[in-house]
Amino acid sequence: MNLRAARIILIALLALEIALLIFGPQAKDHLPAIATAEAAGRRPDWWDDAAMGLRHAAWINVTVLALLIASAGLWTRPLPPTLHQSPISNLQSPKWFWPLVIAAGVLCLGLRLPLASKSLWWDEAWVIKEAGHGKWLPDKKREGELRFMAHDWNRCAWYYQKPTNHAPMSLLQKAGITAWQKTTGAKRSDFTDLAARVPALLASMAAVILLACLLRAWGQPGAGAAAAFVLALHPWHIRHGVDARAYALVVPLCVSGMFAITRLAETGGRKLWPWLWWGATAFVWLWAFPNAVFDITALNIVAAILLWKSQVAKRDRWTVLLRLAATNVFAAILFIQAFMPNLMQARRWAGQEADQHVLDLPLATNTASHLLLGRNLGDSRLQLPVLLGSAALVAAALGLILARRRKLHPAVWMLPALLAAAVLFSGATAVLGSYFYPRFVIALLPVLAAAFSLAFALIGRPLVAGLIACGFVGLWSAPSSRLLEFPIAPLHDVAKFVQTESAGKEKPPLIACYGLGREVLPVYEPTCVPLENRQDIEAVMQRARSEQRGLYIIQGYDSFNRTILPTGFPLLDDRSLFEEAGRFSGIEPDFRFQVLRLASTPRK
Repeated sequence: MNLRAARIILIALLALEIALLIFGPQAKDHLPAIATAEAAGRRPDWWDDAAMGLRHAAWINVTVLALLIASAGLWTRPLPPTLHQSPISNLQSPKWFWPLVIAAGVLCLGLRLPLASKSLWWDEAWVIKEAGHGKWLPDKKREGELRFMAHDWNRCAWYYQKPTNHAPMSLLQKAGITAWQKTTGAKRSDFTDLAARVPALLASMAAVILLACLLRAWGQPGAGAAAAFVLALHPWHIRHGVDARAYALVVPLCVSGMFAITRLAETGGRKLWPWLWWGATAFVWLWAFPNAVFDITALNIVAAILLWKSQVAKRDRWTVLLRLAATNVFAAILFIQAFMPNLMQARRWAGQEADQHVLDLPLATNTASHLLLGRNLGDSRLQLPVLLGSAALVAAALGLILARRRKLHPAVWMLPALLAAAVLFSGATAVLGSYFYPRFVIALLPVLAAAFSLAFALIGRPLVAGLIACGFVGLWSAPSSRLLEFPIAPLHDVAKFVQTESAGKEKPPLIACYGLGREVLPVYEPTCVPLENRQDIEAVMQRARSEQRGLYIIQGYDSFNRTILPTGFPLLDDRSLFEEAGRFSGIEPDFRFQVLRLASTPRK
């Protein structure tokens, strides 16, 4: 690592931060607006908070970059070349490796395309409407008409009024939709479900291929090909591998992090590109999913141990560890600049969320069954057996790997380290009472795929490994078939249904949505009227009758809505007032939607 080159890069970054302070958002343009909103008891405009976040981040980074420049002589000190040939130069692949890996990648796309082509669900639609694409608003110049307000790239990256916006995927999604519009000549307001999910699909295929290459780098190409198929077939990865949110990125980023540290260990920290690889991976991973700090810390600990034990003289060990620290500081600089605008907004709502999804035994079992079986078993009698059985399977696989670790690359220690990080993160959420969802530990999917594939390879009995693999495929078949048949949530389907029912009518009917779902259905049906209580339903019924128009009310997320917004259901359940016009299923029972039609004449 060249001292002069490092200082040039750092000085260039310092100049960019100073330019941001001079030519970027200015405090005088935003602090008064923030003070006025706070004095009135209102939340400030999101951009005022975000703009100040950009400035705060720049000031922090100017200080940190100055310290890095001053200390560059310590961590850029040249290291003597290793006497041993790098494993990279000896890397060979059997003739069957790439055909199998390519087949796994094609299988990955084929299994995900049906789901990716169907409707977005609530979280994805919220990002489309509020951050990544745009929304329909009443036209102030033309009464009764709507106009489309497109969102710019700033809003896509830094609109953080809810933690639902995972900026790296939102930016990729916006790029995918924009490319589709340019290619097809579509209008600025148009998008397709598949166009919104192409980045997630490509990320999933990249994860499958990268995992195979990682295990090949560990000297196990057969296990790598097997792991690629495991990940391609896993129902949980099918589900989140099409989801245009951070979780589709977390899986390939986890594999990328393990791969980068593998190369760092092999080169003894002498080459620049593995450091850049690890720094970039850590930054994007943390930006996409800040809870990944547990995983990144675990990988850094393993990296420090591997580098300490690598082919480096004792007097050079501290230089290598300082390089690791500098790389993490570099990643932190990028993260601070990218995420501080979001953090400035989050401080106004963090801790006030109504969602109390705290980790307990049923949720822990749900997580374990999703990781191993790709679904939630739902039977309370199976909770403890499933949890203990899952722990036993994982412990057996990792125990076999560590017992025979001399046959494997020393970087294999990253597998138990990441498992420990997931357990620590889960325990921390339980202790702090923070909300937890199984998808928060989806980084374990490639870890378990690698662990089981390596364990099967070490057993050395293809028949046993094949029978176990067939057993998993059998267990995965039921959830996979549902993923191939239904959308995640049928928002697009219900909107298309009522639009078809309304077509050709002299007076188009009113379309409304009750409860959860009302916020995002306008993505597909911009005229949708939001309803959240009995009074809203009565008002829209009165409007329909006074205007002599029909009325369709869409209702989904039944158990949630009946618990949180129960007042409207005495009307919606009254079959003398409403008749069911259609019913649409999603991949989960609570994602079922029904379309209710107001009876033209109330039946007695």
